[in-house]
Amino acid sequence: MKTGDKVTYTPTNEIGIVKSLTTGPGMGVYVVFNCGDDWDNYQNYTAALCDPSNLKTGWDQEAFMDHYGLGPEDMINDITYPNG
Repeated sequence: MKTGDKVTYTPTNEIGIVKSLTTGPGMGVYVVFNCGDDWDNYQNYTAALCDPSNLKTGWDQEAFMDHYGLGPEDMINDITYPNG
């Protein structure tokens, strides 16, 4: 896990971005969760200290959909990529 990684906080299923990591005993990860969806500027927002064991790398699809108020009807199931 590194700065800028997208993560899902598993206890609450919140999505966020890693702002920084602490070192030494009791290592933790500072994660920005609430930035008004201004993810490109996450470093300008306050981060919460999280236990790394509660973080999953990447944005969980269900958590992402909950965050944006999306339902199953909003999912794209079949995507065709050019030259893919």
